[in-house]
Amino acid sequence: MGLVRLILAIAVALGHLGKFYFLNGMIAVQLFFIISGFYMALIINEKYTQKNHIKKFYFNRLLRIFPLYLVVSLLTLIAIIWQADPLLMQQWSILAIKTKIYILFVNLFLIGQETYLYLGINQFGELNWVKYYNNAPIKVYHFILCPQAWSLSIELAFYAIAPILVSKKIKHIWLIIIIVYLLILRIYLYRIGLYFDPWTYRFLPTELALFITGIIGYKIYNMLKKNQLSQLDKSTFSNLFFNCHLRL
Repeated sequence: MGLVRLILAIAVALGHLGKFYFLNGMIAVQLFFIISGFYMALIINEKYTQKNHIKKFYFNRLLRIFPLYLVVSLLTLIAIIWQADPLLMQQWSILAIKTKIYILFVNLFLIGQETYLYLGINQFGELNWVKYYNNAPIKVYHFILCPQAWSLSIELAFYAIAPILVSKKIKHIWLIIIIVYLLILRIYLYRIGLYFDPWTYRFLPTELALFITGIIGYKIYNMLKKNQLSQLDKSTFSNLFFNCHLRL
């Protein structure tokens, strides 16, 4: 499982280079989301089963993401300061206070970072919603230290609700209903003209359908595994009964 996620991550990285890629970056990201849903369901059900397991789950997820993210962000910040891009410095100087607070928050805490894909900065330095982020006078992503971390922000949002979705109290039918509603939302976005990046694979609500698909995949896998074990137990019991009968 870890190897597959690594291969998908490499595919995304190569896709950003613009060449030498062996798998479309968008497909790789969406496959990663499905596998992440499967993997989170697996470890929540089979690893985090003791008291206070949910707190431990959250702590371990944050520990896996934030230290490395902060190191990369710090190195990027040092490089930006070293280069001292005059245009970037000029744009930063005209930003409104609220805009600067937003940029500092998403860079530091990562949470909600994918929202920069739906925002632009106008000539007054204020944030505003845009249909396509590249059409804004000033691009928000120019101030994001690690723009690729938008996917980590979506992962964190999924982790926050994963224990609820994976819970045995949630029946399969409810997960399927959620997926259907989210697919309807995706179709609606396409019909109103939002069939381009970032709406195609970076919009949190529609991408949640992929995580939930992974969860359903785990539940099916778990059912099949239990059925195989049950069949094995029956076979073992039958052989034992048969041997005892022969001895008698």
